[in-house]
Amino acid sequence: MRCHLQILILLVSGVFLNSAVAGGIALKDRDCTEILKRWAADPNSVPQSLVDTCQEKVVETLPDISPAAGSAVDPCAGPNSANLINCWGPWASLAPAAGGMMSPIVLSQGDPNLRPDEFTRDPAGDGGVPLPLGSCAAGAPCGFATVVDGNLGVAAAADTEFRRFDMAQDGTSFVVDPGGADQITSVNGMQTRFSTIQGTEVLRAFGTNGTEASGLISRVYRYGGNDIQIATELWQHNGNTLQSGNFAWGIATPQNGLDALNAGNVTVNFSGRMSVDDLTQAQMTVNFGAQPNWTGSWVNPGYTFDAGGRVFGVDLISNPAQFSANVQAGVVQGGLVGQTGSLGVVHNIDVTLDTIGQVKDVGLLLQ
Repeated sequence: MRCHLQILILLVSGVFLNSAVAGGIALKDRDCTEILKRWAADPNSVPQSLVDTCQEKVVETLPDISPAAGSAVDPCAGPNSANLINCWGPWASLAPAAGGMMSPIVLSQGDPNLRPDEFTRDPAGDGGVPLPLGSCAAGAPCGFATVVDGNLGVAAAADTEFRRFDMAQDGTSFVVDPGGADQITSVNGMQTRFSTIQGTEVLRAFGTNGTEASGLISRVYRYGGNDIQIATELWQHNGNTLQSGNFAWGIATPQNGLDALNAGNVTVNFSGRMSVDDLTQAQMTVNFGAQPNWTGSWVNPGYTFDAGGRVFGVDLISNPAQFSANVQAGVVQGGLVGQTGSLGVVHNIDVTLDTIGQVKDVGLLLQ
């Protein structure tokens, strides 16, 4: 089965890319997928001529995303759109080749890029456990996102930040770092399209307002209702600057649901792929009860690590003593989202690993 990002590519591109020729070498879909993914992780790793050719392939197949009568013309439908500030650039091909393996996105070493003013005490107030991105409240929106400059969605560790994330439950708007000094507010009233691809519902949203443009490409989970309950994948906004990233978001589990889980001493297993590097498979187990706790593992072709810690309300935070031996430093923060029976965990990882260096990612794990 194709990975979730490849599913999204079909939605973005509308059709499979046709073959192209660069320097006498025929480039197939999977070739350009690999080229653009590696180029996004390390611009010096791929000859510019190949990058240019693959970007042209993306431009040639981008469909009009605003076909409704009276809607704005898609700024990404014309020539050279891969270089326009309102467009998704090479994101349309950012996925590993089917059946292939590639090196993980490895970010440079350094201290976690977390703002000191965002540290809070845990909701229970019984340990002073720092929550780098603040606390989530039961029944309220809870989400995390990476933020980078440009439209690639990935960058080196020094240029990647974590922020809180929120979005409208109909998919028409989003906010990065809500209420913070670096708040990014999307265009309101983005046009939305929902499609079901291989059993997964996908949201595609785009909107413009004067010189501003915003977009979302996301797997969404509505569980039979009209409102989105859980979502994850890609965001982009061009306002004063062009910025983008990945996100994981949901409506935090309500208090009565938490009470029932804890009273029953329930154990719930979660799994899923991370969004920045979707070759990373994550698993987490949450043990509810009088003192709920969690353990988790992250497995990538280039690394693995383990973590664990306490659960305070809907908040999950790592305990440094529970990291595997290859973790030099770091933090994992998450939040429980969804209703009983359809729970999820939105979380971010910022760890420095032996031989690999610092890795930053954000992802959604589902029950």
